[in-house]
Amino acid sequence: MTFPQIEPSSIDIRCGRNASSLWTPVKTATVQAGATVGFGIGDPVIDEYDRPMIFHPGYAAAWLSKSPTDDLDAYEGDGDWFRILGVTKRTEQSLDFSLPENQKYAQYPFDIVWGTFALDSYNFTIAKTTPPGKYLLRFEHIYPDTKDTQYYVNCAQVEIVNDGAIGTPGPTAKIPGVYQRGQPGTLLSPLFAIFLHHQ
Repeated sequence: MTFPQIEPSSIDIRCGRNASSLWTPVKTATVQAGATVGFGIGDPVIDEYDRPMIFHPGYAAAWLSKSPTDDLDAYEGDGDWFRILGVTKRTEQSLDFSLPENQKYAQYPFDIVWGTFALDSYNFTIAKTTPPGKYLLRFEHIYPDTKDTQYYVNCAQVEIVNDGAIGTPGPTAKIPGVYQRGQPGTLLSPLFAIFLHHQ
């Protein structure tokens, strides 16, 4: 993941800082509709932890945006996006904080209720009815801070193949455009955060 974006109207919220245009060649993964894909967390490692991980509480989501041409390298993601994953509560992939080796991450009750907290990767399925084509696949983690919401985002290039039934993805949104500064659900009240961190 990249360093956080705090301006939801910036183009950098799409795929990361200076990432909408290619700087170096990028590989495109071929993915069968219905297959499992995922994103992993890389460096840096935060000082108090022993591995790269999602170290903020918050919501996670994955999105797809289809390139209008076969030249995926030239597509900047300025078309329509549709969400294929949303993670708020704990899931079967969430870290088990009852295990002794994971208890060091469970400092605050507010942190450990989020499904992706302290994970170093998250896997999800491309829907079986996804139309074939070349796409940007985007993963985001949103930290609803008390001062300014932080968006951690990154993208991958994929070519989805599908010989089966084809659906119509939706609803769609533009990125930037899907989030607004101070939007309910992406910003915490300072008093609420203080309360939660002292339980």
